[in-house]
Amino acid sequence: MLQPSWRAVLFAAWIVIAAGVATWRIILDRRAFPATLLGLALAPLGVVLFQLCRIPVAWLSLSEGQAFATSVRAFVGPAVTASISVDRVATASAAVPVAVFSATFLLLHTRPRREWRPVFASFAVLGAVSLVLAFVQFGSGGRWCDFYHSAHAANAPGFFANRNHGATFLACCLAFYGALIGAQTTPGARRYMLFAAAALPALAIIALSGSRAGLVIGAVMASATLLAFPRDRSDVRAADIIARFAGLAPIVGFGAIAALVSLNGDTAGRISGVSGDLRWSIWAHARDLVLLYWPWGSGLGTFAQVYTLIEPVGELHPFYINHAHNDFIELFVEAGALATVPILAALLFGWRSLAAPAHYSQHDILERRVAIIVVAGLLAHSFVDYPLRTPTLAIVLAVALSMLTPRASSGSLASGSLQADRR
Repeated sequence: MLQPSWRAVLFAAWIVIAAGVATWRIILDRRAFPATLLGLALAPLGVVLFQLCRIPVAWLSLSEGQAFATSVRAFVGPAVTASISVDRVATASAAVPVAVFSATFLLLHTRPRREWRPVFASFAVLGAVSLVLAFVQFGSGGRWCDFYHSAHAANAPGFFANRNHGATFLACCLAFYGALIGAQTTPGARRYMLFAAAALPALAIIALSGSRAGLVIGAVMASATLLAFPRDRSDVRAADIIARFAGLAPIVGFGAIAALVSLNGDTAGRISGVSGDLRWSIWAHARDLVLLYWPWGSGLGTFAQVYTLIEPVGELHPFYINHAHNDFIELFVEAGALATVPILAALLFGWRSLAAPAHYSQHDILERRVAIIVVAGLLAHSFVDYPLRTPTLAIVLAVALSMLTPRASSGSLASGSLQADRR
C-alpha cells in the first residue's frame, strides 16, 4: 500500500494527466505509436486487468494453489466464477506502478531531443536533493528527514523508504546528469571532471548506506556513463583516453575503498554476510510458489499473502516478507504464465529499437548509451531486490526506454524507423 497518503495523490494525478495527454496524442496521430511500443506499454496493464476479471472456477482449478478454494466454490454451482487474484485490493494497488510506467512511457515517446534536456536537468536536481537528504539522514542517525518512519531512515535512503531504492535512484540520476553535461560544448576533459565531481559524493553516500547492490551497480553505472561520452573531434585520441581515465580512476578507486574500508560498520558487515542473507531462502521458497500457482499466478501484489503460507517457522521475524527481492521470480509467482506477455513485449521492443541499422548524431548516441546503462542497472538490481515495484523507479525505467525510441530530432532516421515499424 502507498504510504504516506500524499504519495498516492501525486501518483494518481500523474497517471491521470499523463494518460490523458498520451491518449489524446494517440487519437491525433495513431501512426506515431507503433505496435511494439503500444505492446510494451499496455501488456502489463492487460495482465493486471485479466487477473481482476472473473473466470470460471474450473479454469482456476488448473492452479494447485487455488485448487481447494475453487473446489469449495464449485459446490455453489457449475457456472461460478472467481478472479485469479487471491487479493483483488492488493492487485489493484500493485497496478499503480504499472500504470505510472505505461502512462509515462506513452507520454514521452518520440519527444524531440530539445525537450529531453529539461528532463535530464530535473533528474540531476532531484538526485542532488536526494543526496543532501541522504547525508542529513545518515548524519542524524535517521532522526531528521525520516519521511516514512522506516527502519532504513539512518541508512541514507533519500527520498525513499528503502536504502537500496535510494541508491539505485542516485545511480540513475547520475547517469542522466552524464547525458546532460555530455551534450554541452565544454571540452571533453572538463566534462569528465564535472561528472567525476558529482559521482564521488553519490558513491560515497551509497557506500555509507550499506546497499551492497547499490554500491556495485552504482559504481558500474557511473564508470559506464563516463566511458560512454563521445570523443570530441578536436581531442587527440591519446589525450582523450587519458582524460577519461583521469575521471574514471577516482570513481573506481573510491568505490573499492568504500567497499573494503569500514566507513560504516553496517556496510562492511552486510558485504561480508552475503552468503547468510535471507534472500537465498526466500528465492528457494518463491520458486516453489511459482509451481504452486502455475499457470495463472496468485495475482500481482499478493506475494506477501501467499508467502506466509509456506514461510518456514524457523525464519519468522518481527518483520514480514513483503517481496521476493527478485522482481523476475516475484513476477512469475504472481502472474504465472501470463508473465511471458510483458517479457516478450519488452524483448520485441528492445529488438526493434536497437537492431535496426541507423546513423545518429553524437548527442543521440550518448543519450541512447545512457538509456541502455539505466535500463541495465535497473534490471540488474531487479535480480536482488524490487526496484520496479516502486512508482518512482518505474518512471525512471519509462524515461530510459523512451530515450531508445526514434524521435523527431533524428529527421529522416526517425521517420524511416517509424515507417518500418508500421509495416
